[in-house]
Amino acid sequence: MITPGNANNYCYIVDFSNITSKPEMNRWIGYTIQSLPMGDWRTFVNENYALEFQYMADGNIQCINLEITNASIGKKLYRRKLQLSSEEQKFSLPLGKCIKFVEDWKSVNEICFVFFPEECVGQKGSVFITDVVLIKEV
Repeated sequence: MITPGNANNYCYIVDFSNITSKPEMNRWIGYTIQSLPMGDWRTFVNENYALEFQYMADGNIQCINLEITNASIGKKLYRRKLQLSSEEQKFSLPLGKCIKFVEDWKSVNEICFVFFPEECVGQKGSVFITDVVLIKEV
């Protein structure tokens, strides 16, 4: 992993071109970011913040997964597969929409970008995640 510029930008260079499909195995490769505050995110949920970033890729890599985890209760708070292209795209997760489960956000342990090799067989390229921020929605 290369971190260009500052702590809120990430570049993942991946090569699954020689990977053989093994669907019987639960394989994954994850990269946890720690540039944002971890811990109690209930205030961010209650005050309608959003997790935002831009993303794009080169090569033929087609997807990456975003997971936000509360390990203390063993729960993925949020999961989403992001389809990649050479054009920059914006991701925004309005945390206020998670108000129904606000107590689960008491302990955010990881924000992780995950590749599942079964989804990436034969692919390689670079994935760029930039300007990762928590921002107050108006």
